[in-house]
Amino acid sequence: HTTSTNKTAMKRLDNSYSDLQESYDSKLALLHEMSTKTFSIADYMHAKQHTLLDAIETQEPETKKKKRKTTESKPNHPNP
Repeated sequence: HTTSTNKTAMKRLDNSYSDLQESYDSKLALLHEMSTKTFSIADYMHAKQHTLLDAIETQEPETKKKKRKTTESKPNHPNP
């Protein structure tokens, strides 16, 4: 019983650490990108989205990249 509890705890810790690393990477990249530009809300939102997606792909390159490609390949507006 203790071994399965330890495995569960280690899995949760690993997931939490991955989430923390992903958040740190995206915020650091966002800070770096915004420090080189004049601030505008549109640029900030675009940079935030871009850096977050890059951080996600860095943490889980295969599964997230495939998912992102499939969502990007879908048209936003159906043709009439």
